[in-house]
Amino acid sequence: MKIRFILIAVTVILVITGCVKDKPTEETISDVELYINEIFAAGDGPDWLEIYNPGTANVDIGGFHVYDEGTLSDKHQLPSPTAISPGGFLVIYCDDEGQGLHANFKLSSSGEEVWLEDVNGKIVDNVDFPQLEDNTSYGRFPDGGDDWQVMTVPTEGASNQGISSGPRISSVQRTPVQPASDDSVRISAIITDDSGIDSTILFFDTTGTAFIARNMKNTAGSDEYYQFIPAASESTTVRYYIRAVDDSALAVTSPSNAPNQYYSYVTSDTPPEEPRIYINEFMASNSGTIDDPDFGESGDWVELYNSGGTAADISGMYLTDDLSEPDKWQFPDGASIAAGAFLLVWCDDSNTFQTAYHTSFKLSAGGESVGLFDTDGTTPVDSLTFGNQSTDISYGRLPDGGGNWQSFTTPTPGQSNGP
Repeated sequence: MKIRFILIAVTVILVITGCVKDKPTEETISDVELYINEIFAAGDGPDWLEIYNPGTANVDIGGFHVYDEGTLSDKHQLPSPTAISPGGFLVIYCDDEGQGLHANFKLSSSGEEVWLEDVNGKIVDNVDFPQLEDNTSYGRFPDGGDDWQVMTVPTEGASNQGISSGPRISSVQRTPVQPASDDSVRISAIITDDSGIDSTILFFDTTGTAFIARNMKNTAGSDEYYQFIPAASESTTVRYYIRAVDDSALAVTSPSNAPNQYYSYVTSDTPPEEPRIYINEFMASNSGTIDDPDFGESGDWVELYNSGGTAADISGMYLTDDLSEPDKWQFPDGASIAAGAFLLVWCDDSNTFQTAYHTSFKLSAGGESVGLFDTDGTTPVDSLTFGNQSTDISYGRLPDGGGNWQSFTTPTPGQSNGP
């Protein structure tokens, strides 16, 4: 019998000590040899999981069940017949529809456990997958193997064999945030790859005519890469982006469609603007547009925006959905928003702080108010009274921090509302 339930993450081996509730035994493990082969939990299009048949004959999985942690008591049954050909793949869409090959649950981008169960209630396969960024997937290498990798090129309904996940660029930062004319600017990023990095290049333009390329340097003992942009005269718009290539010659850029898009700043010898915090966007009826990173649930949310040129300390400030009770929920010590950055606050009545902030109240889709108050619990920083809200449609300022409010059919939680 094949060995199951040893799951290998990108860099850490996780030994599963339980299946659904108890340790798997020969009586609870199915003899059917199929694998949950790839998982897509966030990004463009519906969530999905892919089943792989490594055998030499068709396997009919009609009557089998798929489920996640939230549907243990309401498992989705697959229609009969549903055959997977030898060496073939079957995609099950996790879009909460509950019909045919469309399961009655969505996957959590913050990670969770999913199962495939045969007609006798025995476990065919299960996977405990990690947090995934938008448009990445988590797959076995090779197909049906024990090595799992995060892939920036998902392979829905196709083999994972030979597909490199490619470099990943994250945490792009510049120092100083608001450069003056005599500042050289340090650009840094965290760059990783499942095999190896071949090159990392910073492209920048201080003249408005062409990008200049410079190889980035690696900070010893870390995944940080950095390079400097030379000082530019006052009021110069400086554009830049990063390109990384791995040992498989797969290249990625940040932003992803550079050089058509790029990061930028304008040099200024004027002292940075003082922080000004705005309620910038919110959603009062979220059915799955975005899940919180702590509980994997689709709660209401409010986005705050710091329009200033310095970080804003919001420790001790208050957020409320009742302007007559301004001190309803308080930010803990250490809460802050970087210059020009956004902070997402989950209004889900859980009143906790883990990876994210969770308030002691929920928003009303039928309309109410939301307010941000200073540390004295009485001085308003920003507030809004809103009417009836539609599910999965947010309401926000355009541009960020501006006076014009409008509905967004494509919400931008934690990101700019601008084009």
